[in-house]
Amino acid sequence: MEAEKSSNGKLQRILTKFTYNNATIAIGLFFVISGLSYYFAWAEYFDAWTDPGLYSLVVVLLAFGIMAIILGETKKRISTVKR
Repeated sequence: MEAEKSSNGKLQRILTKFTYNNATIAIGLFFVISGLSYYFAWAEYFDAWTDPGLYSLVVVLLAFGIMAIILGETKKRISTVKR
């Protein structure tokens, strides 16, 4: 019974930290990390560091990732100011 209560408490703490803002930041980080890793993996494998097709995909991933991180941080600041 006690173990069940403590696990419910841990679950509640995890769920309170999982907000829309944090999810937006996590998705943004995923885009940034995947864009950078794709660039380095492709460039290393094909030895093509200046491929325009590679740039076109990586720039889109990085742009959406950075915008998502900025959006999440801005919404987080706005929500703390309103309280």
